[in-house]
Amino acid sequence: IGVTGVQTCALPIWIRDTLQSNGYFRFDRSFVEFAIDSGEAGQHELDVYVQILDPVEGDGHQRYFIGDVYCNPEYNLARVPGLRSDTILFEDIIVITATDRIKPSTLGDAIFLVPGKYYDVGDHTLTLRKLNELGAFRYVSMDYRERRQGDSLFLDAEVRLQPMKKQSWSVELNTNTNFGTQIG
Repeated sequence: IGVTGVQTCALPIWIRDTLQSNGYFRFDRSFVEFAIDSGEAGQHELDVYVQILDPVEGDGHQRYFIGDVYCNPEYNLARVPGLRSDTILFEDIIVITATDRIKPSTLGDAIFLVPGKYYDVGDHTLTLRKLNELGAFRYVSMDYRERRQGDSLFLDAEVRLQPMKKQSWSVELNTNTNFGTQIG
């Protein structure tokens, strides 16, 4: 294989991204190791061998499915006591909201995590980008909680959205009339 130095440096990232796009949520590029064999002296070629290392703990690399997807479009660390939230199920997204500030359909159009599908880092990244592009949130983040169901591993996703502060607009009209003044 003809591999340049730039391609070799990018290879662990490509392997990580490929595996994380196919359910391997915990896979990290530190699990990728290279061995180089220079072969016979005088030749200008190297054999590069790639080895995927097993994690120190656990049963090897595990594939994760997306579990429940929760979205809180009014997430605030300083919660207001007594503020009651409502839970709305829109398609496969559980929206936790106290107001009708943003439509669940708007959130649904921007969230690409699908319950039952393998975890895909591309869906994670696309969701963050689309939610930020709405321009309605000051802070957008996602957390995952692992859950085992039978022999399968699931990631329950929590999408936290902190709304922008409301802006107010006012219009002031100033008029000036001057009667009795002659110009000229």
